[in-house]
Amino acid sequence: MKMNEVPVTNCGASKVKRRIPWIWIILLLVAAIIAGVSRFELWLSLPPSDVVEADKGFKKAKATINPEQLRTWALEEIPKCSVTNEDGEIFIPNSDIPNYIKELFSEPPNEACVWENGGQKCILFGWGGPFFNWSIIIGQTNFVPLLSPEESATKWVSGVYFSRYDK
Repeated sequence: MKMNEVPVTNCGASKVKRRIPWIWIILLLVAAIIAGVSRFELWLSLPPSDVVEADKGFKKAKATINPEQLRTWALEEIPKCSVTNEDGEIFIPNSDIPNYIKELFSEPPNEACVWENGGQKCILFGWGGPFFNWSIIIGQTNFVPLLSPEESATKWVSGVYFSRYDK
């Protein structure tokens, strides 16, 4: 090699080697972000535990309770109840609630009352709290509950409904 000759360098090769790790890091980072967003969307789409509990209880009711036996009990119970609270609701004593209703969910109903809805008296068993609650409403075979826009009802049999109130 002569003195004034410049050594040959391969400039492009060293730059390529440096870009490959950055490309992989960027690709892995993008993949991690996509996976995180997907998990977050999945988490958002899962129903809250109260909704899951309500659905399990409704399924259990359908599998274990005879709705006509429940209606018979309810229609016999309505004339027996007369004690009202300040809102005019007529509460059913805990001792009068059938065990199959008390044991339907992990907790007994936090509300059991005779309720006038649409001009008809019915019985309402309610569970849940201030942000989400659910109920079973029992009336005559021609009973259809009048509900607020925040409520939804599913007919079990004529006159017996599962209802949800999601504020």
